[in-house]
Amino acid sequence: MLVAYFTGMRMLNGDKISNFTSSLNVKNNKNYKKSVVSSVLTFVMISIILLITVVPAIIIAVNCNNSFLGKFFMSIFAFIFSDFYICYYVFKKFVFKSPDYCVSEPEPVVQEVV
Repeated sequence: MLVAYFTGMRMLNGDKISNFTSSLNVKNNKNYKKSVVSSVLTFVMISIILLITVVPAIIIAVNCNNSFLGKFFMSIFAFIFSDFYICYYVFKKFVFKSPDYCVSEPEPVVQEVV
């Protein structure tokens, strides 16, 4: 996630990163306003990236664990290390093909009496 953030920031705002200390000079009002806008946009970008990466990991962690403690601890792990948890899920589910991992219960079939 951080690699994507820094790559995006480097591509979008390369000169800002190299001149960071000089751009926060309060004496120059135009540069100060520009740096505030850039900081707000950076915060919004980080928030969007976090939502895109963390929310699916937490949903997978809650749905794939049966016990309350398993859901709780794996949700915390998925929140802190979302990329690692999604890799763990993919390897366990699709590479190792564990038959009992993250299996949803089938819906009971209701038979109509004619």
